[in-house]
Amino acid sequence: KPVRGADGNLEAALASHSKLEGDYELLCGVASLDDPAVAVIRKFPKARVVVCSTVSPNAKVGVLIDLVKAARRDIIIVNDSDICVPPDYLARVTTPLADPKVGLVTCLYRAVGDTFAARFEALGVATDFAPSARVARFVGVDEFAMGSTLAFRRADLEKIGGFESFSDYLADDYQLGHRLHALGLKCVLSDVIVETHLGGNWHDVWQHQVRWARTIRVS
Repeated sequence: KPVRGADGNLEAALASHSKLEGDYELLCGVASLDDPAVAVIRKFPKARVVVCSTVSPNAKVGVLIDLVKAARRDIIIVNDSDICVPPDYLARVTTPLADPKVGLVTCLYRAVGDTFAARFEALGVATDFAPSARVARFVGVDEFAMGSTLAFRRADLEKIGGFESFSDYLADDYQLGHRLHALGLKCVLSDVIVETHLGGNWHDVWQHQVRWARTIRVS
């Protein structure tokens, strides 16, 4: 997980990842040990703080570059810091990768909120964004992925030049899917629905709208 700041749903997200079934490592990348997220991460013994120093135009990609270097496994899963997952998440999102023709697995997400603004945005996710993403798959547009989940093989990432190859792109999740797709690999939608918690004010909702619009635009 690339992490910055302790606001939002970070603690609940890490709690869900600490209860995952299976054998895994949980790496959380921060730019500095002064980040308030570090204190939250250290509440969870399974989580490991990775201080990331790589500088790139897209700061998140700089963190991902260092996280991949620190990771010891052959299958890598990236998701946003606020994403909560079910206990059987690992098995369900990695099973499609048993097919050598599949290069990337991504997930739709449900949004929850406690205020009117957040609930209004969550309604849009459920009634507009999620159906649009599914329709895109039905009509053959299958090269895009979402930061809610990116599951892929380390070997395939290396074939496209690693995250370094698109460190100057804003839509890093799309670029990953697009480039793996260009290798002839499929990008598939998992049956897992993960969860994100929206902030309680209109500014937070606007930030989510920007992320949503970015996915729609590039796909």
